[in-house]
Amino acid sequence: MQNDGQTPDSPPVTTVELWSLIKRGAVALWLFLRPWAFRVTCLVIAAVFSIVCLVKFRAESNLMCVFLAYLPAWLVGLPFLGTLGLGVVFACWRSMALSVLMVPLFIVWLGTYRLPSTFDADVKGRSDCFTVVTYNRGQGSDTVLAKFAASRPPDIIGLQDAGRRAARLAAMPEFVGHSAHFANGEFVLLSRWPILQNEPLYIRMPGASKDRLVGVRSVVDWKGRRVVVYNLHLPTPRDLLTWYARHGTFMYGIVGLIPKTKLHERHQEYLAPWAARADWITRLAARISLERDPVVMIGDVNLPPVGKGYQELTRVLQDSHTVAGSGFGCTFPGNSKGLSRRISPWLRIDQVMASGQWEILSSEVGEGESQHLPVASVMALKPEGK
Repeated sequence: MQNDGQTPDSPPVTTVELWSLIKRGAVALWLFLRPWAFRVTCLVIAAVFSIVCLVKFRAESNLMCVFLAYLPAWLVGLPFLGTLGLGVVFACWRSMALSVLMVPLFIVWLGTYRLPSTFDADVKGRSDCFTVVTYNRGQGSDTVLAKFAASRPPDIIGLQDAGRRAARLAAMPEFVGHSAHFANGEFVLLSRWPILQNEPLYIRMPGASKDRLVGVRSVVDWKGRRVVVYNLHLPTPRDLLTWYARHGTFMYGIVGLIPKTKLHERHQEYLAPWAARADWITRLAARISLERDPVVMIGDVNLPPVGKGYQELTRVLQDSHTVAGSGFGCTFPGNSKGLSRRISPWLRIDQVMASGQWEILSSEVGEGESQHLPVASVMALKPEGK
């Protein structure tokens, strides 16, 4: 046969053969990527851990971390939905197991979850208990307050955003035994025991022309023992955080990390209110550390249990929730509408703290439709020398 120099035509690739090639390629790619499922999971865990540590201990140093601090703690679990999906797709049991395990660990740690307390067992038979209640009455409810106070009759109750309601609150049947009253601006203190002293506390925020009243230091004579009470209400960050969300300003926490740039300067400018708040709390903690009498700090501090400010407070005071509370202890917002009602409240910004002279026996959050929820703590003085 004569060869004219032309090669015979190749047979066409059939659909079956093409599909077989695609499957082999997909399997090869799957085998190549499979080891990366676990590696990516480990990288996500490391990244989330780093972010949680920044939020937990140094939130005020970064605008993104500040923004994250006021979001629900369970959002920290969202990245693990992706790693869980990777584990399923690549049949990586280690990725799936780590993803499922890390979510509750991070949420519990960031949200300061605590197992239920043993209130009745701790208080039974004791007559030396000192019961404290704090409540921001601003957009609250007398009904919520009355019901809560009736279940845990307080020795003292510190109220914020309540100045115009002072007379009416003092006249409530639940507080008929609180013969000592004090009001200064928005702050009200009702006490069964004599109030000996009152001193206003001020803060100067960046850009403000004058100081702002953010608390009152009072001294109460409890059964012949002086007890120092700090009733606080730091400025609300609600409008600022809303503005961050609408304008994407919190992104400066990422794009403004490079020093000596305009973005970094803008980031530092936006951080000024948070730095001022943390510095004021640091000075307050230093003052509290010098108190010789037992101290109770109550109020709406507008500060989640994260960041430098909170760490400074817990350096000198016990957080009643982390010592003897139950669950996450969230107090705000308690009157959300629409879809957000499903997840509210999600912040713990109303606090009762006490110095080391106290044994904290319980911490309890109220219920009801109220912007803030009341918090009660029962404590007793430790014997001298303990």
